Amino acid sequence: MTNTLVSNTRILKVSEVGDFYRKHTWPYLRLMGLWLFRAGIHPNRHVRIENPKPGVLVIRLADETLR
Repeated sequence: MTNTLVSNTRILKVSEVGDFYRKHTWPYLRLMGLWLFRAGIHPNRHVRIENPKPGVLVIRLADETLR
């Protein structure tokens, strides 16, 4: 029996954090939910986030031997 990955698209809002008075803010993206668990991203694991080109983020489980 083979495992089939199901690709679910999520739309998330990018928020701002920082000093609004001085206009020093940064984008803030919060990822949470059962969908992460179902995607194989479990608590207390490390992930690697890559930015291969502007507007694209790739999230992968980090190799445990690289810690």
